[in-house]
Amino acid sequence: MTVGFGNSARSKKTVESHIIVDLGSTSNSEVRSMGLGLPGKSRSTKENVGPETDNPARLEDSSSDSGDSDVLDMMGPALPLVVMAPNEFVVPLAMVNPNEQSLIPFVEQNHQELVGYEANIEGLGEQPEPFASDLSSVYKEKKEKNMRMVNETTLSSGHVMPLLGMGTAAFPEPPPELVESSVIAAIELGYRHFDTASAYQSEPPLGRAISEALRRGLVTSRSELFVTTKLWPGHAHPDLVLPALRESLGTLELDYVDLYLIHFHVRFNVKEISLTSATKKDLLPLDVKGTWQAMEECQRLGLAKSIGVSNFSCKKLSQLLDYATIPPAVNQVEMHPLWQQRKLRDYCAEKGIHVSAFSPLGGKGAFWGSNAVFDSEQIKQIAQAKGKSVAQICLRWAFENGVSFLPKSFNKERLKENMKIFDWELSNEELQKMSTLPQSRIFTLEFLVSEDGPFKSVSDLWDGEM
Repeated sequence: MTVGFGNSARSKKTVESHIIVDLGSTSNSEVRSMGLGLPGKSRSTKENVGPETDNPARLEDSSSDSGDSDVLDMMGPALPLVVMAPNEFVVPLAMVNPNEQSLIPFVEQNHQELVGYEANIEGLGEQPEPFASDLSSVYKEKKEKNMRMVNETTLSSGHVMPLLGMGTAAFPEPPPELVESSVIAAIELGYRHFDTASAYQSEPPLGRAISEALRRGLVTSRSELFVTTKLWPGHAHPDLVLPALRESLGTLELDYVDLYLIHFHVRFNVKEISLTSATKKDLLPLDVKGTWQAMEECQRLGLAKSIGVSNFSCKKLSQLLDYATIPPAVNQVEMHPLWQQRKLRDYCAEKGIHVSAFSPLGGKGAFWGSNAVFDSEQIKQIAQAKGKSVAQICLRWAFENGVSFLPKSFNKERLKENMKIFDWELSNEELQKMSTLPQSRIFTLEFLVSEDGPFKSVSDLWDGEM
C-alpha cells in the first residue's frame, strides 16, 4: 500500500488539498490499521509515503479500534472520501492529523453521505475550488466503472451483464414515445441493462433511445450498454431464428445484442408478431434441438454475444444441455419473494446458468401479474423497519440472492428508487423471515396450455415445478 500527495497529472494546488491512497493488494487488517473504519481490531504498522510526495515523513497508522462503519465497503462508503477505483480513493487532508501524519476515522453526522458512488464533490467540505473541479473530472471517468464492478456478473460466455436492468414489457403496449423517453431517462440515471423482446413491441423505441443517448453523449459507445431481446415463438424454427434476430437488430438499430433468448418452450403457428394474434389452436411443439442449434449459430456469427432461454424448468434445461454445444448462459424466469425459485436456482448454479428475474415485484399492473408482493404484510413490515419501499426490499432481496432483476417502470422517480438498493443490506433475520413467505407461481403461462397442444396442463408445462 502506498500513500502519496497526489500525482504529477494533477495541479500543485490540487495536490496540496488531498491525498491519494492506493490500497493495491492491501488486506483488510492493514486497512483497519490505517484507521479507516473497517470493523475489527487494528494493528500498528507503518507505510512509506508514495514516491511523489515532497515530504518523506511516514504516515503512522492509528492503533485504535475502528468500530463498525465499513467505509471501504464497495456497497456504499459513508465517510467524506471518494472511491476512485477498487483499490484507490481520495481523502481530504482534513482527515489527516497534521501532527502525527496519520489517517484517522473522521465521521460527522452532517456530512454528505456517498451513496452508491453518487458523490457530491462540493459536499466534501472546505476544499479549494481547484480540488473540486479536478477531482470531479477524474471521478466522472471512474464512477461508472466502479458501479459496474459492484453490480454485475460474468456469464458463462465470458461476457459481463449488469445485475439491475430495466424491463420494457407492458400490456397494453404503452405509447412508443413514453418507452423512448423513459429509456433515455434511465440511461441518464445510470441504467446500462435493457430487456426487450419481439413480443413486447418495445424494440423500436428502445433502439431510438439508444441512438439518441449516443448522439447526446450520455454513453460514449454501444459497448457500455447490455441489450437483451427474445425470439418470437412464431419464429421458433431452425430456419427462422437467424432471420428473426437480423430483423430485431434492424429494429433496434444495433449490430449485435448482448443476449438473445428463446422466449417460451413452445412454437406458435403465427408469424405475425403479436401476442393477441396467437390462440391455443396455434400452439405447436418446439423443436428445441434444432432451434438451439440456430441460436448457437447466432452467437458464432457475433450477432448475439450470449444466448439463453426464458421460462425453462429444470427438466427442460437438462434436456437442452444434453445436446447443446454452447450451453445457455441465462434462464430468465419469474422470480420474486413470493416465488423464490429455490430448486431452479440451485440447479442453474450447479450448471453455470445465470438466473435472471422478470417481474421481480410480482408483475403488479400487468395482465399476468398480481398485487400479492406489495400486499405482503411481512415484506411491508421489513420495509417500514428499514425505511425503504416494498419495491426496494424485493430488489435488494433479489440482489442478495445473486440473480439479475428487471423491474419495469416508465416513471423516472421509481427508476431512481429502484437503483437505491446497493448501499445497504438485509439482515440475516430479515432474510430468514422472507425465506418463510408462502410460495406460489403468479405467471403460470396458462395460455400455452391446451388439450390439443404440446402441454395439456400447467403442471405439465412446468414439469411439476409449481
